[in-house]
Amino acid sequence: MDIRRHFTKYRPGSIPEIESFNKDLKEFHELLEILIKLTNVLFEMKLQTDYYMYYTETILVRFTFLSKTLATIFEGIDFKSNYTTKTQTDLTSIYILGRSLIETYLTFYYLYIQPKSEDEKKFKFQLYEYSGLKNRSKSVPLSDYGTKQIRRDKER
Repeated sequence: MDIRRHFTKYRPGSIPEIESFNKDLKEFHELLEILIKLTNVLFEMKLQTDYYMYYTETILVRFTFLSKTLATIFEGIDFKSNYTTKTQTDLTSIYILGRSLIETYLTFYYLYIQPKSEDEKKFKFQLYEYSGLKNRSKSVPLSDYGTKQIRRDKER
């Protein structure tokens, strides 16, 4: 899907532009269905993986949810009030979800694709874990769960 063509090839709001965007959105939904199927199959297989592959499923699920939400917002949200009924495209939410989607992909890339060796994957995983522990150690717990989590983190 080449999103640039939506900004350069046609006049904004023209019929060919809308038809092209709808076609791309349909393809995006089809790709999402494949990703959801893949994630479910991996979950159902209950594969035993090395400890440093721990976040693979979590990141895939997050990526899927973000993508599905983004696709839904692209289609427009019905805005209803006593004064008007409109279908709106919430650009601010699209930007925020887009950024989060990019960050999720980059985390997956950093941990699982970029490393050249198993040792490098293990090192990056441990660095990622340490970073999370360090950030949480600065937090003040606001609930019993938070207090228990900090205790568990200290034991690690």
